Amino acid sequence: MQMIPPENWPDPKIQYLNRLKFKSERVYRSIKRQCRIAKYFNSLSERTEWLGELYANEIKNAQKAHIEIQYVNEEIGYGVFASKNLPAGCFVGMYTGVVCDRFSFYKSPNDYGFAYPQIKFGLNRFYIDASDQGNETRFINHSDHPNCEALNAYYDGILHIIIRTTCEVPADKQLFFYYGYEYWRKRKNPFEIK
Repeated sequence: MQMIPPENWPDPKIQYLNRLKFKSERVYRSIKRQCRIAKYFNSLSERTEWLGELYANEIKNAQKAHIEIQYVNEEIGYGVFASKNLPAGCFVGMYTGVVCDRFSFYKSPNDYGFAYPQIKFGLNRFYIDASDQGNETRFINHSDHPNCEALNAYYDGILHIIIRTTCEVPADKQLFFYYGYEYWRKRKNPFEIK
């Protein structure tokens, strides 16, 4: 099934994915197994399971909020903006890309890697690599004062990273979430550049 990117998709070299893609059957089976074990031993947080139930329809149907990609400036590149008013708690979308093991990702790290949720019983760490394949959420920029948050949601036997608003976001405002300490550990925060 070919996924059609939105009309304003900024880079035809980036394949549009409306849901997670797994680098191999081995990666998929390993994650399914780890999630099954975590569920069995009640090591998934109640919040993670609740978010999966709350946003089950949105995850199942790969829905997105009323958002669009717009060019910000030369330094930042693109960003994601609300095309209509978004209420607090609004499901923005799933962070999508290719789920790979950490060794594959470390061979070619990039700014679009997102750590797959760590499972207590998991021996391997996985990453979602959205450098060449992903959706609109890969263009959401960082802010120390975000209006969105990235959360883990357990749905259909898999953990998903979802983005939702933390406050009302008016139309035409840019969406941001906090990338976290690990992201900035080896990078310079663009907002600190003079």
